[in-house]
Amino acid sequence: MPIADARSGLPFPIEVAAPFLGIDQIRPNFVPGQSIRPSNYSVPFNQINFNAFSVPPSGKYGDVPRNAGRGPGFTQVDFGLSKQTMVTERYGLQLGATAFNILNHPNFSNPSGILENNLNFGQSTSTVGNKVGPGTSRQIQLFLRMTF
Repeated sequence: MPIADARSGLPFPIEVAAPFLGIDQIRPNFVPGQSIRPSNYSVPFNQINFNAFSVPPSGKYGDVPRNAGRGPGFTQVDFGLSKQTMVTERYGLQLGATAFNILNHPNFSNPSGILENNLNFGQSTSTVGNKVGPGTSRQIQLFLRMTF
């Protein structure tokens, strides 16, 4: 029985380091005429247009709203099969297999949204998920169960 999970990307903040204000980050300003999405958009390497933002003047806050960025989407298909056979009236065997992310689709995390001095700006540096479950690479498990 297949289980499919798909969703659009999650929001994330786009920020600038602001040590001059005594805080970690502030929001930048939009640059008029520039799109947030770059013309050569690619996941995981180029998801935000660096030129669409500028650092606000010292002591000022930018006009970019909270969580202005949108991360990559998530897609995963899980599939399982099992067969139950009765050995006697009282005992049965069930043999099965379950595959998580059977299509082995990579699901990347949100890109970095810190503008200044960040070589990873606009890039996803990791994938989503844990060892088995949502976001994992393809995992297959086999099982044999005795029922009585």
